[in-house]
Amino acid sequence: TMSSMNDKKVFFTVNPFNDQKLQSYNYLEETQVNEVATRAHQAFQIWSQMSIGERKNALGRLKLELAARKT
Repeated sequence: TMSSMNDKKVFFTVNPFNDQKLQSYNYLEETQVNEVATRAHQAFQIWSQMSIGERKNALGRLKLELAARKT
């Protein structure tokens, strides 16, 4: 769902069960999109050079971090 708040375009995540708006997000400007795409590409280049063991360790650390944030 899209709307306009303070002349900025925003979109919402919506619970499909009850149509409740959960969160709003601002659309990014083109320069911001380009920056995010560049960083994602750089991260992929690093990730693709990692061994399976290094990837497993990185995902294990991510799992622990996400679990810690949940509490």
